[in-house]
Amino acid sequence: MNDLGMNALYLETRAADLDRLAEQRRERLEALREARPTDRRATWRAWVTHPLRAVRRSVAIRRAYA
Repeated sequence: MNDLGMNALYLETRAADLDRLAEQRRERLEALREARPTDRRATWRAWVTHPLRAVRRSVAIRRAYA
């Protein structure tokens, strides 16, 4: 087999490996999603309150050291 054939074979096997890894990752993520149901309100609340808490904490630290 010449160099072009070896290169093509390598690319094919690499693509198959990447497809297989992507499928495994997809299955793992799906299993995690099923194992841990999400509460949308709790998720939204965390996204909203986290920055607010960070701001309050930084303000409190600035006041403490002012």
